Amino acid sequence: MNADDTDDERMVAYEGPPLKNERDRLLYYGSSLLFMNAEGDLGQFVPPPRVDHQQRMMTAFPELMPKMTADPSFGAVVGWSVEWARCGFPRVEIGHRLCASLMATSMGAEVVADIVVPWRAFAILIPSGVLAAEDAAGRLSHLTCAHAFHDRGKVRLIASAENLSVWSGAARDITELGEAGAAAGKRPDFVATPFDARDLRALQMIDRLFLGVCALLSSPDEQKAIARRFGQTRNRRRASPVPKAWTYRLKRDVTFDARALVHDYVAGGGRSPTVQSHVRGHWRRQHHGASLADVKWIQIEAYWRGPEDAAIAVRDHKVRA
Repeated sequence: MNADDTDDERMVAYEGPPLKNERDRLLYYGSSLLFMNAEGDLGQFVPPPRVDHQQRMMTAFPELMPKMTADPSFGAVVGWSVEWARCGFPRVEIGHRLCASLMATSMGAEVVADIVVPWRAFAILIPSGVLAAEDAAGRLSHLTCAHAFHDRGKVRLIASAENLSVWSGAARDITELGEAGAAAGKRPDFVATPFDARDLRALQMIDRLFLGVCALLSSPDEQKAIARRFGQTRNRRRASPVPKAWTYRLKRDVTFDARALVHDYVAGGGRSPTVQSHVRGHWRRQHHGASLADVKWIQIEAYWRGPEDAAIAVRDHKVRA
Protein backbone atom coordinates (compact mmCIF):
# COMPACT_ATOMS: atom_id res chain seq x y z
CA MET A 1 0.00 0.00 0.00
CA ASN A 2 1.48 3.35 -0.99
CA ALA A 3 1.20 6.67 0.81
CA ASP A 4 -1.57 7.93 -1.50
CA ASP A 5 -3.68 4.85 -0.75
CA THR A 6 -3.28 5.56 2.95
CA ASP A 7 -4.29 9.17 2.36
CA ASP A 8 -7.45 8.03 0.53
CA GLU A 9 -8.42 5.79 3.44
CA ARG A 10 -7.98 8.58 5.96
CA MET A 11 -9.74 11.31 3.92
CA VAL A 12 -13.31 10.08 3.44
CA ALA A 13 -16.66 11.60 4.32
CA TYR A 14 -18.11 10.47 7.63
CA GLU A 15 -20.31 7.38 7.27
CA GLY A 16 -20.35 6.10 10.86
CA PRO A 17 -23.20 5.96 13.38
CA PRO A 18 -25.40 9.06 13.80
CA LEU A 19 -23.55 11.88 15.53
CA LYS A 20 -24.92 12.94 18.89
CA ASN A 21 -24.61 16.61 18.01
CA GLU A 22 -22.84 18.96 15.63
CA ARG A 23 -19.96 19.35 18.07
CA ASP A 24 -19.05 15.71 17.39
CA ARG A 25 -18.64 16.66 13.74
CA LEU A 26 -15.84 19.03 14.80
CA LEU A 27 -13.97 16.00 16.16
CA TYR A 28 -14.13 14.42 12.74
CA TYR A 29 -13.24 17.63 10.87
CA GLY A 30 -10.31 18.30 13.19
CA SER A 31 -8.70 14.85 12.99
CA SER A 32 -9.13 14.55 9.21
CA LEU A 33 -7.94 18.08 8.40
CA LEU A 34 -4.97 17.76 10.75
CA PHE A 35 -3.91 14.66 8.82
CA MET A 36 -4.05 16.77 5.64
CA ASN A 37 -1.70 19.31 7.31
CA ALA A 38 -4.35 22.01 7.51
CA GLU A 39 -3.92 24.54 10.32
CA GLY A 40 -5.87 27.00 12.39
CA ASP A 41 -4.82 30.40 13.62
CA LEU A 42 -6.48 33.08 15.71
CA GLY A 43 -8.48 34.42 12.81
CA GLN A 44 -9.20 31.71 10.29
CA PHE A 45 -8.83 28.21 8.85
CA VAL A 46 -5.65 27.61 6.87
CA PRO A 47 -6.30 25.00 4.12
CA PRO A 48 -3.92 22.09 3.40
CA PRO A 49 -0.85 23.24 1.45
CA ARG A 50 -0.94 20.37 -1.08
CA VAL A 51 -3.31 20.78 -4.02
CA ASP A 52 -4.28 17.10 -3.97
CA HIS A 53 -5.17 17.39 -0.27
CA GLN A 54 -7.27 20.46 -1.00
CA GLN A 55 -9.14 18.53 -3.69
CA ARG A 56 -9.70 15.59 -1.35
CA MET A 57 -10.93 17.94 1.37
CA MET A 58 -13.53 19.39 -0.99
CA THR A 59 -14.58 15.89 -2.05
CA ALA A 60 -14.82 14.53 1.51
CA PHE A 61 -16.36 17.68 3.01
CA PRO A 62 -18.25 19.47 0.21
CA GLU A 63 -20.20 21.53 2.75
CA LEU A 64 -17.16 23.10 4.40
CA MET A 65 -15.95 25.77 1.98
CA PRO A 66 -19.41 27.23 1.23
CA LYS A 67 -20.21 27.45 4.95
CA MET A 68 -16.85 29.04 5.78
CA THR A 69 -17.23 31.53 2.92
CA ALA A 70 -20.72 32.49 4.08
CA ASP A 71 -19.73 32.71 7.75
CA PRO A 72 -16.05 33.44 8.54
CA SER A 73 -16.78 32.73 12.21
CA PHE A 74 -17.59 29.13 11.25
CA GLY A 75 -14.24 29.03 9.44
CA ALA A 76 -12.57 30.10 12.67
CA VAL A 77 -14.29 27.22 14.50
CA VAL A 78 -13.09 24.74 11.86
CA GLY A 79 -9.56 26.13 12.19
CA TRP A 80 -9.87 25.77 15.95
CA SER A 81 -10.93 22.12 15.50
CA VAL A 82 -7.63 21.37 13.72
CA GLU A 83 -5.59 22.75 16.60
CA TRP A 84 -7.94 21.03 19.06
CA ALA A 85 -7.07 17.76 17.34
CA ARG A 86 -3.36 18.59 17.56
CA CYS A 87 -3.77 18.96 21.35
CA GLY A 88 -5.61 15.62 21.68
CA PHE A 89 -9.20 17.01 21.87
CA PRO A 90 -9.16 18.22 25.51
CA ARG A 91 -12.40 19.53 26.94
CA VAL A 92 -13.37 20.77 30.38
CA GLU A 93 -16.66 19.71 31.93
CA ILE A 94 -18.07 21.87 34.69
CA GLY A 95 -21.23 21.91 36.80
CA HIS A 96 -24.02 24.49 36.61
CA ARG A 97 -23.21 26.27 39.87
CA LEU A 98 -19.44 26.38 39.38
CA CYS A 99 -19.89 27.60 35.80
CA ALA A 100 -22.15 30.48 36.87
CA SER A 101 -19.89 31.24 39.83
CA LEU A 102 -16.87 31.67 37.55
CA MET A 103 -18.91 33.86 35.21
CA ALA A 104 -19.83 36.07 38.16
CA THR A 105 -16.19 36.35 39.28
CA SER A 106 -13.95 39.14 38.04
CA MET A 107 -10.19 38.72 37.73
CA GLY A 108 -7.57 41.37 38.28
CA ALA A 109 -4.46 41.84 36.14
CA GLU A 110 -2.20 40.40 38.85
CA VAL A 111 -4.13 37.12 38.75
CA VAL A 112 -4.18 36.97 34.95
CA ALA A 113 -0.40 37.37 34.93
CA ASP A 114 -0.03 34.17 36.98
CA ILE A 115 -2.47 31.84 35.25
CA VAL A 116 -1.39 29.07 32.89
CA VAL A 117 -3.47 28.33 29.79
CA PRO A 118 -3.48 24.51 29.87
CA TRP A 119 -3.75 23.84 26.11
CA ARG A 120 -3.37 25.85 22.92
CA ALA A 121 -6.91 24.85 21.90
CA PHE A 122 -9.57 23.33 24.12
CA ALA A 123 -13.31 23.26 24.72
CA ILE A 124 -15.26 24.26 27.82
CA LEU A 125 -18.67 22.62 27.97
CA ILE A 126 -21.30 25.08 29.24
CA PRO A 127 -24.10 23.40 31.23
CA SER A 128 -27.57 23.68 29.75
CA GLY A 129 -29.50 26.82 30.63
CA VAL A 130 -26.66 28.84 32.16
CA LEU A 131 -26.05 31.20 29.23
CA ALA A 132 -28.12 32.22 26.20
CA ALA A 133 -27.86 34.65 23.28
CA GLU A 134 -29.88 35.46 20.18
CA ASP A 135 -28.79 33.88 16.89
CA ALA A 136 -28.83 35.61 13.49
CA ALA A 137 -32.52 34.75 13.07
CA GLY A 138 -33.42 36.38 16.40
CA ARG A 139 -34.02 33.06 18.18
CA LEU A 140 -32.79 32.66 21.73
CA SER A 141 -30.21 29.87 21.77
CA HIS A 142 -28.51 28.27 24.76
CA LEU A 143 -24.73 28.42 24.45
CA THR A 144 -23.28 24.97 25.09
CA CYS A 145 -19.58 25.28 24.34
CA ALA A 146 -16.75 27.80 24.55
CA HIS A 147 -13.98 27.15 22.02
CA ALA A 148 -10.71 28.57 23.38
CA PHE A 149 -7.68 29.27 21.21
CA HIS A 150 -4.46 30.62 22.76
CA ASP A 151 -1.41 31.62 20.77
CA ARG A 152 1.57 33.69 21.96
CA GLY A 153 -0.36 35.61 24.59
CA LYS A 154 -3.39 36.24 22.37
CA VAL A 155 -6.73 34.53 22.96
CA ARG A 156 -9.78 34.05 20.77
CA LEU A 157 -12.95 32.73 22.38
CA ILE A 158 -15.86 31.49 20.29
CA ALA A 159 -19.17 30.42 21.79
CA SER A 160 -21.48 27.98 20.05
CA ALA A 161 -24.95 26.52 20.45
CA GLU A 162 -25.84 22.85 19.97
CA ASN A 163 -26.47 23.39 16.24
CA LEU A 164 -23.07 25.15 15.86
CA SER A 165 -24.53 28.64 15.56
CA VAL A 166 -21.49 30.74 16.41
CA TRP A 167 -20.79 33.88 18.47
CA SER A 168 -17.19 34.88 17.82
CA GLY A 169 -15.11 37.23 19.94
CA ALA A 170 -12.10 39.09 18.63
CA ALA A 171 -8.53 37.93 19.12
CA ARG A 172 -7.25 39.84 22.13
CA ASP A 173 -4.41 39.95 24.59
CA ILE A 174 -5.25 37.74 27.54
CA THR A 175 -5.09 40.78 29.85
CA GLU A 176 -8.01 42.34 27.93
CA LEU A 177 -10.44 39.53 28.66
CA GLY A 178 -13.42 39.98 30.95
CA GLU A 179 -14.08 43.67 30.46
CA ALA A 180 -17.54 44.83 29.38
CA GLY A 181 -17.70 45.07 25.59
CA ALA A 182 -14.14 43.76 25.16
CA ALA A 183 -15.21 40.86 22.92
CA ALA A 184 -15.70 43.33 20.06
CA GLY A 185 -11.95 43.94 20.13
CA LYS A 186 -9.94 46.80 18.68
CA ARG A 187 -9.39 45.18 15.27
CA PRO A 188 -12.67 44.83 13.38
CA ASP A 189 -11.03 42.56 10.77
CA PHE A 190 -10.86 39.84 13.42
CA VAL A 191 -14.58 39.98 14.17
CA ALA A 192 -17.14 38.30 11.95
CA THR A 193 -20.07 38.12 14.33
CA PRO A 194 -22.35 41.20 14.43
CA PHE A 195 -22.68 42.12 18.08
CA ASP A 196 -25.48 43.70 20.01
CA ALA A 197 -25.32 44.59 23.71
CA ARG A 198 -26.63 41.19 24.80
CA ASP A 199 -24.03 39.36 22.68
CA LEU A 200 -21.25 41.36 24.29
CA ARG A 201 -22.51 40.63 27.79
CA ALA A 202 -22.75 36.91 26.98
CA LEU A 203 -19.21 36.90 25.57
CA GLN A 204 -18.01 38.78 28.66
CA MET A 205 -19.29 35.81 30.69
CA ILE A 206 -17.38 33.47 28.33
CA ASP A 207 -14.21 35.53 28.99
CA ARG A 208 -14.62 35.12 32.73
CA LEU A 209 -15.37 31.42 32.41
CA PHE A 210 -12.18 30.89 30.38
CA LEU A 211 -10.05 32.83 32.87
CA GLY A 212 -11.60 31.02 35.84
CA VAL A 213 -11.07 27.57 34.34
CA CYS A 214 -7.45 28.43 33.53
CA ALA A 215 -6.89 29.70 37.09
CA LEU A 216 -8.31 26.50 38.58
CA LEU A 217 -6.08 24.41 36.31
CA SER A 218 -2.92 26.45 36.97
CA SER A 219 -1.78 24.72 40.17
CA PRO A 220 1.29 22.44 39.87
CA ASP A 221 -0.79 19.37 40.78
CA GLU A 222 -3.34 20.09 38.05
CA GLN A 223 -0.57 20.76 35.52
CA LYS A 224 1.05 17.39 36.30
CA ALA A 225 -2.28 15.60 35.96
CA ILE A 226 -2.93 17.29 32.60
CA ALA A 227 0.52 16.37 31.28
CA ARG A 228 0.10 12.77 32.40
CA ARG A 229 -3.37 12.46 30.83
CA PHE A 230 -2.23 14.15 27.62
CA GLY A 231 0.50 11.54 27.14
CA GLN A 232 -1.97 8.70 27.66
CA THR A 233 -4.44 10.22 25.19
CA ARG A 234 -1.84 10.78 22.47
CA ASN A 235 -0.68 7.15 22.67
CA ARG A 236 -4.16 5.58 22.66
CA ARG A 237 -5.32 3.76 19.53
CA ARG A 238 -8.68 4.81 18.11
CA ALA A 239 -11.33 2.11 17.72
CA SER A 240 -14.22 4.35 16.62
CA PRO A 241 -14.74 6.16 13.28
CA VAL A 242 -15.25 9.31 15.35
CA PRO A 243 -12.26 10.34 17.49
CA LYS A 244 -12.92 10.74 21.20
CA ALA A 245 -12.44 13.91 23.20
CA TRP A 246 -10.90 13.42 26.62
CA THR A 247 -12.78 15.16 29.37
CA TYR A 248 -11.26 16.97 32.33
CA ARG A 249 -13.93 17.39 35.01
CA LEU A 250 -13.72 20.36 37.33
CA LYS A 251 -15.62 19.72 40.54
CA ARG A 252 -16.04 21.86 43.60
CA ASP A 253 -18.78 22.57 46.12
CA VAL A 254 -20.35 25.95 45.40
CA THR A 255 -22.59 27.50 48.04
CA PHE A 256 -23.83 30.56 46.13
CA ASP A 257 -25.95 29.87 43.06
CA ALA A 258 -25.20 32.74 40.65
CA ARG A 259 -27.23 31.43 37.71
CA ALA A 260 -30.05 33.96 38.13
CA LEU A 261 -27.52 36.77 38.48
CA VAL A 262 -25.77 35.78 35.24
CA HIS A 263 -29.09 35.36 33.42
CA ASP A 264 -30.39 38.77 34.52
CA TYR A 265 -27.13 40.52 33.65
CA VAL A 266 -26.93 39.04 30.16
CA ALA A 267 -30.63 39.66 29.48
CA GLY A 268 -30.23 43.26 30.65
CA GLY A 269 -32.00 45.23 33.38
CA GLY A 270 -31.57 42.59 36.06
CA ARG A 271 -32.37 43.33 39.68
CA SER A 272 -30.69 42.05 42.82
CA PRO A 273 -31.20 42.36 46.63
CA THR A 274 -28.90 44.90 48.22
CA VAL A 275 -29.52 45.19 51.97
CA GLN A 276 -28.25 41.67 52.24
CA SER A 277 -25.85 42.81 49.56
CA HIS A 278 -24.33 40.67 46.86
CA VAL A 279 -20.52 40.71 46.76
CA ARG A 280 -19.21 39.62 43.40
CA GLY A 281 -16.67 36.81 43.23
CA HIS A 282 -12.97 37.56 43.02
CA TRP A 283 -9.59 35.85 43.23
CA ARG A 284 -7.23 35.86 46.24
CA ARG A 285 -3.57 34.92 46.50
CA GLN A 286 -2.91 32.06 48.95
CA HIS A 287 0.52 31.01 50.22
CA HIS A 288 1.04 27.32 50.89
CA GLY A 289 3.68 24.60 51.04
CA ALA A 290 6.92 24.53 53.04
CA SER A 291 7.45 27.86 54.79
CA LEU A 292 4.49 29.17 52.79
CA ALA A 293 6.86 29.74 49.89
CA ASP A 294 4.47 28.56 47.17
CA VAL A 295 1.64 30.72 45.89
CA LYS A 296 -1.65 29.81 44.24
CA TRP A 297 -4.82 31.69 43.41
CA ILE A 298 -8.14 30.64 44.91
CA GLN A 299 -11.60 31.74 43.90
CA ILE A 300 -13.69 33.58 46.46
CA GLU A 301 -17.26 32.89 45.44
CA ALA A 302 -19.90 35.55 45.17
CA TYR A 303 -21.82 35.76 48.45
CA TRP A 304 -24.44 37.71 50.38
CA ARG A 305 -23.06 40.19 52.90
CA GLY A 306 -25.16 41.15 55.91
CA PRO A 307 -27.24 39.47 58.62
CA GLU A 308 -29.41 36.59 57.44
CA ASP A 309 -32.56 38.12 58.96
CA ALA A 310 -31.97 41.57 57.44
CA ALA A 311 -34.65 43.15 55.30
CA ILE A 312 -34.09 42.81 51.58
CA ALA A 313 -34.27 46.01 49.59
CA VAL A 314 -34.27 45.93 45.81
CA ARG A 315 -32.61 48.32 43.38
CA ASP A 316 -31.44 48.21 39.78
CA HIS A 317 -28.29 46.12 39.67
CA LYS A 318 -25.72 45.21 37.06
CA VAL A 319 -22.79 42.81 37.37
CA ARG A 320 -19.85 45.15 37.24
CA ALA A 321 -17.16 44.59 34.64
